[in-house]
Amino acid sequence: MRIPGIVDVYQVGSEWVARSWPRPAKQPNSAAQLLWRQKFANAHAKVSSFTGAYLRSWKAIECPPGKMWIDVAIHSFLMLPGPFNNIPTQQNIKFELYYSASPPGDWLANYALYGNYNALQYLADGPGYTNNLASKWQDVLKWNDDGWICAKGKRPKKKWTLTNVQPYAPTQWVDFPWIGVWPAGEQCIRWFWLDASKGFTFLRNQKWPAGIGYDAGYSMCLPPIYCPVKPWPGAFIP
Repeated sequence: MRIPGIVDVYQVGSEWVARSWPRPAKQPNSAAQLLWRQKFANAHAKVSSFTGAYLRSWKAIECPPGKMWIDVAIHSFLMLPGPFNNIPTQQNIKFELYYSASPPGDWLANYALYGNYNALQYLADGPGYTNNLASKWQDVLKWNDDGWICAKGKRPKKKWTLTNVQPYAPTQWVDFPWIGVWPAGEQCIRWFWLDASKGFTFLRNQKWPAGIGYDAGYSMCLPPIYCPVKPWPGAFIP
């Protein structure tokens, strides 16, 4: 059947959709359209500026079905752009979580987390973080299926929100150079826990419940950095 103005017909799920010839856009665009386009342009520009360990941590996230890390990053920026004003740029960061059955004299517990100088700067330059006593995505974050967006439209989409699995883990920490343990000129940062047997993860994911005039949402501005437990080697080789 020939229908005037229709290019072709294709199937989406159980529905048939007709695609028409493109029409010249009505100009000028409304102020709301221009603002929304500018927000997307700003989001793409920000995500394109990610570098170093920060970019690698974004590429390593686990995404819901049909999404990529860049989709999550753009969504996070659109929802809450403020925390992205300062993002880390360090290349070589190192976090190590160690366990010792007989803790060294200056440890406060069996577990201690160490980081090199770049790691310290990564946390200082980043948009804040929370401590999580686990070292796997599914133990610290969870994707929630919140139904459909435009369920009756031509191209319905799933809505996903990201929530934290566990509460913030309080820590005790020390920050000082330790000659003979790390290479000369580098700095140690050490956190201690009574039990960190499942590892440790840095991240920052802000979330909020639904309210009047807005839906529940999330914005992850510091993707997870995992620190699985390793046996204490006794000393580092510079």
